[in-house]
Amino acid sequence: MDEFIHKYMHFLEANHYSLTSRRKWRGMLFSFSRWLFDHAIKTPEQITEEIMVFYQTHLKESIDRFGKKRSTESQRKNLTVIRAFLDYLKNQNVILTNPAQDLRLPRVHKSLPRQILTEEEAELVLSQPDVKTALGLRDRAMMELLYATGMRRMEIANLQLPEIDFKEKVIEIRESKGAKDRLVPVSDRALDWLDKYLEDARPKLAGSQSKNFVFLNCHRRPFSLTNLTTVFKKHFVACELAHLGACHVFRHTLATRLLEGGVDLRLIQEMLGHTDIKVTQVYTRVSIRKLQEVHQRTHPAKLKGMSKRYWAEKEEEKVKEKNGGLNE
Repeated sequence: MDEFIHKYMHFLEANHYSLTSRRKWRGMLFSFSRWLFDHAIKTPEQITEEIMVFYQTHLKESIDRFGKKRSTESQRKNLTVIRAFLDYLKNQNVILTNPAQDLRLPRVHKSLPRQILTEEEAELVLSQPDVKTALGLRDRAMMELLYATGMRRMEIANLQLPEIDFKEKVIEIRESKGAKDRLVPVSDRALDWLDKYLEDARPKLAGSQSKNFVFLNCHRRPFSLTNLTTVFKKHFVACELAHLGACHVFRHTLATRLLEGGVDLRLIQEMLGHTDIKVTQVYTRVSIRKLQEVHQRTHPAKLKGMSKRYWAEKEEEKVKEKNGGLNE
C-alpha cells in the first residue's frame, strides 16, 4: 500500500497539485494504510466495500490529536481523498473496481461564520503585540496583513519576499488552495507595518534556513500552521477574545465588512480565492446583522408602540360590545 501511495504522490505532483495538498493527502492515505495493516489488509485487492464501511465508522468514532472527535467535514475529506486514490489504482489496473465508489459520504452542515470582530475588537487585538520587540513587530505586521487582505493561514506562512509589491500595493499569492495564484490589494496601513517589520525586525530573525520567507519564527525558520495559530491565539487570549478563534477570524471579518460596504460578491470571491461563489455567498447571510441593527433602531420600536395601542383599542371595543355599546 505504501508503495502505491508514493506513486500516487508523484502522480499528483506531475498534475500540478500544490505541496500543501499533497502533504495533507499523504497523511490521510498513510493513516488509512496503517489502519488496513492493523486489520491484516496489505494489498489494494483486499479492500472491499464492507472494509470501506468499517473504515468510515472508524473515522466517525476516532479521536484526533487534540483529543476531539473528528468533524463531519474531516471525515468527508478523508473519504474523498481515499476514493480519489482508489480511482487512481483502478485507472492503473491495480484493482478492477473502486470499493469506495458507492460509499455514502457524510453530509457537511455549512454553518455561518460566527467569529466576526467589531471594529473596536479588531483594533484591540491588533494593539496587543509589543512592537518595541522584533517578535512583537512581526506579530503586528502579520495581523495587519491578514486583516487587510483576508489571506489564509497557509498563505501567510508561505508568503515570499518577491511576492510583495509595495509600489503597486498588491501581494501575489502563489499556489494557494487548489494550486491557484491570485493578486490581492493591500492597505497603506498594512504595508507600513510590513515595511517596518522587514526593515527593523526580520534581519534579527533571519538565519540560514530562512530563505525568502517573509515571516519567521523564533527559531529563524518559516512558520508551521500550528505554530502560527499559537502565536495569534496568544493575542486573542490577552484581550479576552479567545472564544472568537485566531487566524481565520480576520478573513471572516474582512469578507463581512467588504460585503456590508457594498463590494460586489464576485470581487470578494476573487480576493478570498474561493473557487465556488457559493462559498462566498455565506457572507451575505452573515451581513444581515447590519440590516437587523437598522431594523431594531427604526421600525421595531415604532411597531411595538403601535402594537400596544392597537391591542388596547381592540380590548376597548370588546368591552363596549359586551356591555351593549355602553361604558361601565
